[in-house]
Amino acid sequence: ASSGSHAMERLRAPLHVFISYRRSDTQSASRQLAEALKVRFGPDGVFFDTRDIAAGVEWRRDTIRRVQESDVVLAIIGPRWAAAADDRARRSLLDRTDEDLVRLEIETAFTHGAIVIPVLVADAEMPARESLPRPFRPLADVQAQTLRHTSWDRDVDALVDALTHVSGRPRPPPESRELGARAD
Repeated sequence: ASSGSHAMERLRAPLHVFISYRRSDTQSASRQLAEALKVRFGPDGVFFDTRDIAAGVEWRRDTIRRVQESDVVLAIIGPRWAAAADDRARRSLLDRTDEDLVRLEIETAFTHGAIVIPVLVADAEMPARESLPRPFRPLADVQAQTLRHTSWDRDVDALVDALTHVSGRPRPPPESRELGARAD
């Protein structure tokens, strides 16, 4: 599609995308994706923490607000994402002040009816549902997008097409998916 048609899409229905990622796993790919999406959806249409939280802002409250206002949350998953989630869950049991921000972002997204799309990078595979800590299990039920190094531009275009398609769908009702409180 031409850049003119992307501008028209932006004017018709602004899409708000939140990028959720683990710095220890997918920092570079997440930053590169944020830059590509900001070109297509505008600088105000894509939230990426290190670029969009100003000095002096209470980042936890701002992050929650931005997730709540987002139409789509992209959960960027690299090869160590599930292991890092499991490690964070164990650490938070030992130290209640050690909060997993990615967990907070994903739980908030599901609770407030945002569409959550897993995005697999760096040859990652979607973790098996049973291997995920409970708050992340709903991700296993969602069709993922893959971004490969060898076909990055083409894969980003496919993701943009998917986001454009999703933006026309109504948001699911809040708390319509399984959340961490459910016992298995």
